[in-house]
Amino acid sequence: MPFQERKKQTARIANYKTNCGNSISGDVSGALEIYPGFAASGLFCVAGISVGETSIVAISPNRFPFSGSFPEIGAKTGFPLQDTDPPNRHFILHKPFDFLSQFKGNPKNKKLLGHLFPFPEGTMAIGRLDQDSEGLLLLTTNGKMSEYVRSRKVEKEYYAQVDGLITPEALEKLRRGGLEITHEKQPYLTLPCQAIILEPSPTFPERSRRVRDDRHGPTSWVSITLTEGKNRQVRKMTAAVGFPTLRLIRVRIGQITLGSLPSGHVLEVDQFEL
Repeated sequence: MPFQERKKQTARIANYKTNCGNSISGDVSGALEIYPGFAASGLFCVAGISVGETSIVAISPNRFPFSGSFPEIGAKTGFPLQDTDPPNRHFILHKPFDFLSQFKGNPKNKKLLGHLFPFPEGTMAIGRLDQDSEGLLLLTTNGKMSEYVRSRKVEKEYYAQVDGLITPEALEKLRRGGLEITHEKQPYLTLPCQAIILEPSPTFPERSRRVRDDRHGPTSWVSITLTEGKNRQVRKMTAAVGFPTLRLIRVRIGQITLGSLPSGHVLEVDQFEL
């Protein structure tokens, strides 16, 4: 078919305008040119719209001069030309005891993360810590980052203070996996994990509510490293082997550690070094 007959200057103009938004204004009916299988090889602003059997929509250089590079045949391009989305922001928080890992809602007499720092709109906590738990909490405005950190590709390490002197047998049960706990009211078998006793015991500042007095019996500390994260999983695991958790502090996510960040403090970073 002759080249001139393949021109469809008015085809899908409404669709073109919808995809282009406000990036180009004015009457485009005389500028819109559609070429089946066209290989971009001139000063055309490629819109990347698929119309029927066509693969590329181009703007005539006479109407809208453009300089730049072009995709290969069959490649897809996108609009708008300018990215108007704000850059993502990332935060490291030492979550204090008695705070909920959420921003919205109005639970009675509950403390929310927004009370600690003026986080931007759209910030989400990655892998929540329950109200009684403390320690490392990552927050981001990037949903893909949140999904990655919560995956099994990233380890999460917890220090748990348990009731009693935990035994080698109990540690082995934790490591081996297959412990039956409940998740969403259904039985769940845990995966193998790392579990070691911490000697000497770590020294953390007293939390706002003391765990208990030593007169009620000895306690011990254990490090548990998981690649999964069910609701209150560490607490359920230690209870399943006979040593209920009294205090729980997350100390590491991937390569990011809690370090000396004080409770309640927030550190903004350019990216998470996981």
